[in-house]
Amino acid sequence: MKVLLIQPPMIIYPGDIPSVVPPLGLAYMAAVLEREGVKTKIIDAVADGWRHSRLFEDKPSHYGLGWTEIESIIQKESPDIAAISCLFSSQAKNAHKVAEIIRRVDKDIVTIMGGAHPSALPELVLADPNVDVVVIGEGEATVLELTKKLESKNVQLNEIEGIAYRDKTNRVRINPYRPLISNLDELPFPARHLLPMEEYFSAPAWHCRVVKHRRFTSMITSRGCPGKCTFCSIRTVWGRIWRSRSPESVVDEIEFLVEKYRIKEIHFEDDSITLNPKRMEKICNEIITRRLDIYWTTPNGVKITTLDKSLLRVMRKSGCYRLHFGIEHGDSEFRDKIIKKPISIEHARKIIKWAEEIGIWTDGFFIIGLPGETEETVSSTIEFAKELDLSTANFFVASPYPGTELYKTSLEHGYIPQDMDWTDMRTSNPVLNTETFNSERLQAWQQKAYREFLLYRLRKEINPLKMLKRIKNIKDFDDLKFLLEIVKNAL
Repeated sequence: MKVLLIQPPMIIYPGDIPSVVPPLGLAYMAAVLEREGVKTKIIDAVADGWRHSRLFEDKPSHYGLGWTEIESIIQKESPDIAAISCLFSSQAKNAHKVAEIIRRVDKDIVTIMGGAHPSALPELVLADPNVDVVVIGEGEATVLELTKKLESKNVQLNEIEGIAYRDKTNRVRINPYRPLISNLDELPFPARHLLPMEEYFSAPAWHCRVVKHRRFTSMITSRGCPGKCTFCSIRTVWGRIWRSRSPESVVDEIEFLVEKYRIKEIHFEDDSITLNPKRMEKICNEIITRRLDIYWTTPNGVKITTLDKSLLRVMRKSGCYRLHFGIEHGDSEFRDKIIKKPISIEHARKIIKWAEEIGIWTDGFFIIGLPGETEETVSSTIEFAKELDLSTANFFVASPYPGTELYKTSLEHGYIPQDMDWTDMRTSNPVLNTETFNSERLQAWQQKAYREFLLYRLRKEINPLKMLKRIKNIKDFDDLKFLLEIVKNAL
């Protein structure tokens, strides 16, 4: 039995940011399959083809391997099972194109699709006759069971938890969810040996704009988030139960990456890495004890209410140079009732101040355009971002991703069409049309937010005292290079 795991090429729209990073979900799945003796390959069409891709400013761009190249690889590998990753709804078109190619190459290949989009909309995905099975939620155990049963010729799809499929009458059946993996330490490290790792080090770091070192990679130390944010789709795959790896397992993987791939920087892709502050402290101390000379950051954000001054210090000492905070909004009532993310603003101010004092760059995430938003509440968010004295701020327009409360609300109130064009579902393209904002006005406000915040920061940074503080926190050449890149990117 041979399994081929596929990361499709990306559709990059004007204003979007390409992302050339290891597909950890597929790499974890490959590691589990290999451990059980299943012959497994990964095609990362983005990493394998980014060098030959051209980005257009006025039309969508194909980013990654061409369709003919992908077809040739599938023909050559001749898998029994092909599993396609589809994390984002905006990329569903390319995922279905890969399924079409697989069916054309060999109609007997069992084609699976998994990720956030198919997990949230299995019926829609299975309306495509080229897709045989949808994996819902965590995929490692589900794909392994499906593979083993197909290999034994004794497959009863109705008995496999965590999948959706079409029965003999062509009706979509959705099986009970598979229980989440409780002990993440039981998972092997991702099968990075099946990925073109040097391509990730060479590709432009578009997704995060600025990094300290080109030899960086991503890791996951926990899964799930207990939060109730109305716009977040993470629960469709990882669930709301937070599960974590042990500090020893986490640092073992870091040490492996340093020794095997000469990694200099780690991006922890967890959604709630600091939810258990004591675990985070142990991870940091273990990094320090083993003298692992790395930088690290948290591009998906940390829960600011879990931090304190002592934890920030040990995080900084272990290599943390940048933290992202999901603050979301400037209006506390809006944040509590509409977004459903209560935050102590006084605590947030202290954490940002302390982080800046010890040399950690602070990024704030804000969201604008949710139902109930007004020009006054957007203005309050812009002013609040400035008052917090963050290093940088990101203002995202609300996107009603499938599987979220926002998606359900948007459909019920007609803020988005029932026959949604999924290629429109992206952060650079407002799709909500509420009583207050249409997409054009919302985009104008987003540009205004960035413009006002940037001008404010430039005035602050020109202050001699602020400049001295930045210079004081420069410990080495990488610190200096990072600061200069930030300034260059802002300008």
